[in-house]
Amino acid sequence: MSYTYAVLGLGTFGYQMAVRLQQGGAQVLAVDLNEALVQRISAHVTKAMCADVSSEEALRNLGVHEADGVIVGMPDHFDIAVLITHHLKEAGVPKILVQVESEAEAGAITVVGATMAILPERDIAYRIATQLLAPDIADQIPLGEDVSIIEVACPDEWANKTLLQLDVRKKHGVFIIGLKRKTGKTSQPVRFEILPPPEQPLKRGDILLVLGKSERLVNFKKAFPNSE
Repeated sequence: MSYTYAVLGLGTFGYQMAVRLQQGGAQVLAVDLNEALVQRISAHVTKAMCADVSSEEALRNLGVHEADGVIVGMPDHFDIAVLITHHLKEAGVPKILVQVESEAEAGAITVVGATMAILPERDIAYRIATQLLAPDIADQIPLGEDVSIIEVACPDEWANKTLLQLDVRKKHGVFIIGLKRKTGKTSQPVRFEILPPPEQPLKRGDILLVLGKSERLVNFKKAFPNSE
């Protein structure tokens, strides 16, 4: 079954969400008022449009109200995000995910109608803290029945190749959702990157966060025994 998602706002978070959803097999409509951002993503999603997403009429004309879910990535314009969320809730959109910048905004946007408030820094910190506090499960994080995230070292044959070139989802049935990379800096020896850009080459020494069903993850690790 193919899902349809609309991503409103194509900053870093919105761009990465749109590309990942498309790579995962969804039909993705990406929308922003900035024409340059729309052109940048146009080759990576089903459809990219330049429009004023604060306009209820524009959202309706674009077919946003018929999407299975909508991601609102406009953290610098919380007032507009609130308005959009209200429109989408009234239109009956089943899933409304909104990027926010504070816990206060998260609480407010949920009251308005968002099904999930996304605070990237908080969510990443929670995940990493859990790994640090429970090192025995650092290499495998269960997300539900038969689904997990594992950490694997970047296979040697993947070095200097991009995720677009590797097409991991199609070839292995798993998703690369993040990576840890050494920086060479004393103050911050390791940098964590959520949803790495698909055009960014991987490097030897990268630690990849791989999401998938348990059977697929086992097969993935067997395919790359040197990635332990």
